[in-house]
Amino acid sequence: MLILLQILCALGLALGVVLFLPVSLRSLSGELRNFTLLLGAGYLLCAGLLIWRERSRRPPGFETLVSSFALGFLPATLYALHIHDSVPNKLLFAELLWGGVLATVTVALRRQPALRLGLLAILGVLGLVLPIARHTEPHVVPAVRVWRLDTALYGLEVTEYRKLISPSPATGGAVAAFRDDFVVVNGVGDLFLLSRDPATHELKSQQLKPSVPINWHDFEHTFGQVEDVTYFRTADVLVQELGAKVRLFASHHYWKAEQKCFVVRVSMLETDSDRLAQADTGAATWKTIFESTPCIALDTAGPLMHFGGIQIGGRMGLLSPTELLLAVGDHEHDGVNNPDRLPQDDVSSYGKTILINLTDFSHQQFSKGHRNPQGLFVDGPEAIWETEHGPQGGDELNFIKRGANYGWPSVSYGTEYGAHFWPGDPTPGSHEGYSEPFYSWVPSIGVSSLLVLHGPEFKLWAGDVLIVSLRDGALYRARVRDQRIVMMERMPFGRRLRDIAEGSHGHLLMWTDRGAILDVEVDSGVGGGETVFKACNGCHVIGDGESNGIGPDLRKVVGRKVANMAGFRYSPAMQNLGGKWTRERLDQFLTDPQAYVPGTKMRFPGIADAAQRHDLIEFLASGANNKPPPEDPVD
Repeated sequence: MLILLQILCALGLALGVVLFLPVSLRSLSGELRNFTLLLGAGYLLCAGLLIWRERSRRPPGFETLVSSFALGFLPATLYALHIHDSVPNKLLFAELLWGGVLATVTVALRRQPALRLGLLAILGVLGLVLPIARHTEPHVVPAVRVWRLDTALYGLEVTEYRKLISPSPATGGAVAAFRDDFVVVNGVGDLFLLSRDPATHELKSQQLKPSVPINWHDFEHTFGQVEDVTYFRTADVLVQELGAKVRLFASHHYWKAEQKCFVVRVSMLETDSDRLAQADTGAATWKTIFESTPCIALDTAGPLMHFGGIQIGGRMGLLSPTELLLAVGDHEHDGVNNPDRLPQDDVSSYGKTILINLTDFSHQQFSKGHRNPQGLFVDGPEAIWETEHGPQGGDELNFIKRGANYGWPSVSYGTEYGAHFWPGDPTPGSHEGYSEPFYSWVPSIGVSSLLVLHGPEFKLWAGDVLIVSLRDGALYRARVRDQRIVMMERMPFGRRLRDIAEGSHGHLLMWTDRGAILDVEVDSGVGGGETVFKACNGCHVIGDGESNGIGPDLRKVVGRKVANMAGFRYSPAMQNLGGKWTRERLDQFLTDPQAYVPGTKMRFPGIADAAQRHDLIEFLASGANNKPPPEDPVD
């Protein structure tokens, strides 16, 4: 019975990972599945050693408990540190703590077998039930919700669409403008046309056929049990309008099963513009116009060589009506993760920007020395912007010149993970001998896509470079003057932002790694309230909920309990008021603070104009405080 209960506890320990991750058991990645197996096996080894010691008539003590625990959980711990991006610290600590509790019960209650069996049974059942219950509870997630964000020059209104695009088992994907609409592709190549409902102004989606010709399922079938295949993906989509005709370009991986290797392809589909606007591509089919060389081999028989698809790059831009520029990542062939240094090898396509002739589909190298290009924007034949990931630090914004060498992997402003240098760089922290980045982030922000703004919506941002980030979850606005960045503004969105596009009316559309669409426009609805608030900001701020000044922080004051800001010394009169700040109560208070709360310390005479009070209250309620809502609210 004891052994059966220990197996039950090991299973519960392994399943417990979903309690700390925004995933279900079915959607666990290959790396996380391996981690759960190591956890379960590690606990069984630990418990087995303790039971063996007990039955050998040598009662296990504290030293045995510690040594058995360390021996059992060392592989899982080391593996978690190796895949640290997938295993949050809180998950690792919680699992180790849970395993420690189970092991301690096994040792401490050995002389009370009935109590030990009962407690292990309870803990084991809890370990099984809680993960399942968590994912069977109904989560009411709004399909569309509106929130606001404050920036230096604008209040932003963000409409978040969470269910427009089908979920994808692969990361990646992109968004591109087309007429008044947008074309979106997810990681496995499903295509969608996004258009606005004339009545509601909300976005709606229609799926396009055929999908991008990425053979994702073939790759998953080959490697899905031993490797994380979510990085085998569609990287970008681009729309080229040619009068009555339109071309769709898609960059993506392709698995060649017979040669046991993969490449990066650019596929093109040409169809009628008006038909595409109706989400119809007719009988059009995809055509391969570029394929990277060499085909990168992966062993399907022995232990799998690590798949570096996370560094596909894949962004595209039109240099002219007959020239397509493609950025290809190095797929970790950088002399450190792999002995090949492909970005400096002129025979290879990897770590390069490639110029593709759209007349005869010939191609040539345009620039080299790139790691993982996540953004490419052509603002003119001589104004090509590119973003790429560095290693630990050293994310780059580059101004691409034909024939230039940007140094990777010979030099970088980043370093090897866990070190203070990049192997092979003669002078750490230097970029000597190669084209310098236009700007470099240290530490890295997980830089992603970018564009230069030209539309009518954000007139005060005209000509600025907008850059989205994955790790940092923010939108950056860089103002460039005289070939240098004179200002950089960070706008937190709290999501991994994969791509950004500007629509014909100037709205911004952003694509997140969880498959959500963020429609961003100027928030004209709170402009009046923002103006009225200027009379308040001498004493109050809308901050992080802890930024009290002369007056309390007003973050989320609408609906908040009265006098509840920690650390602020309220007057006795305000402390005794009680209740919550509803819109109605705020309106009465702002009309005449002293009359509504006799004895309040607030000396502001009040706002006589009812319209101004309304605008101010709506501004306070808008959430324009740089605190985006969480991605997965649970009602």
